[in-house]
Amino acid sequence: MVAHTVFLTTPIEPSAPKPKTMYLGVDLKAYEFTAFNNYWVGAYGYREQDFKMLGDDYSGCIFNVYILDGGSSRSSCSAYYNLRGQYSTIRGTLGNAGPTNNCTGMFSIYLDNILYKEYPITGNMSTQEITIDVTGVQILKITVTETSDDSVSSSAVTCCGFGNVTIE
Repeated sequence: MVAHTVFLTTPIEPSAPKPKTMYLGVDLKAYEFTAFNNYWVGAYGYREQDFKMLGDDYSGCIFNVYILDGGSSRSSCSAYYNLRGQYSTIRGTLGNAGPTNNCTGMFSIYLDNILYKEYPITGNMSTQEITIDVTGVQILKITVTETSDDSVSSSAVTCCGFGNVTIE
């Protein structure tokens, strides 16, 4: 009699492919943006475009917020991204993307509607590299708020850029 041996094994499944690197504001666009100013409506808000910070070229997101009439009216704008829990890390460069340096703002990041971190924006700031852990996050919200003090005597603009932002 001939003996036969049967081996039962579990097939090795290939690991899931690493997600392609995407760019916020280029590949992954905001599904909504809001802008608020209780006094004046104008060219302020959020745009996805190419821009410069400290002479270097970037692609991504620009936020413009204004303060008018010596501090009587502040504005803010927000962009919302649906991450669907599919990503783990966001990396990008934050800085002043405008010609003005006479006012300040606050760049705030919310993960699933909970404040994650705030970064001050000034007209003379250096660019700053940011890394955000977004593991399991459904909705990313970025808000820029004008924070110039009330002594500003004329219109002031904070133009904040968040550029070359990769999301993996």
